[in-house]
Amino acid sequence: MATDLEVLTITPTSAVISWITRSHRGRSLLPQPAFTDTQLWVGDADSTLRLVHDDPTPRAFHQVTVTGLEPGREYGFRARSGGIQPLPGLYTTNRHTSPERVHRFVTLIPPPGRYLTTIALANDMHLGEKRQGIVLGALPTSVAPARGQAGYPRMMFTAMLDELDTTHDHPFLVLGGDITYDGTSDQVCARIAPESGRTPTC
Repeated sequence: MATDLEVLTITPTSAVISWITRSHRGRSLLPQPAFTDTQLWVGDADSTLRLVHDDPTPRAFHQVTVTGLEPGREYGFRARSGGIQPLPGLYTTNRHTSPERVHRFVTLIPPPGRYLTTIALANDMHLGEKRQGIVLGALPTSVAPARGQAGYPRMMFTAMLDELDTTHDHPFLVLGGDITYDGTSDQVCARIAPESGRTPTC
């Protein structure tokens, strides 16, 4: 099955769309990753869509960044993996007016005036969390890092900082909430990426 279709990001000239593929084959009661191709069609909302991304590389997490769009225009899109069109899987993406349900999105219009800076908002760093995810009853949703692998919060937050550095020219970063796992001083003053010299002020 292909699910969790989501329009992750929309800018004046680009959009990021993702989905996952899973399978119920095998002895496991839980769906397992299904590795297959990635295809995405995009076009003006009232015209024929064209194939803009066609990658046969087998993967279970599919993410496509579409660039070269025009500000303030409505675009249609269709995604497909293994011949299956992904469906939205979250409450917010399943609303009847959501981009994921209507398969349309509108690019942003830049505000008037001179560009000053970019502000990035991030949440749920969970610094100090030892496992990825939370165990809910009998569901084995929590995953511990492998030996030699960085903890999930460190790995994800470092990747976010690297992306902001390379794509947004060092924006002003606001951390909104759930910054630490249980609020200890070690977590509040944690060195996220000591190899790069990034250390928060405590």
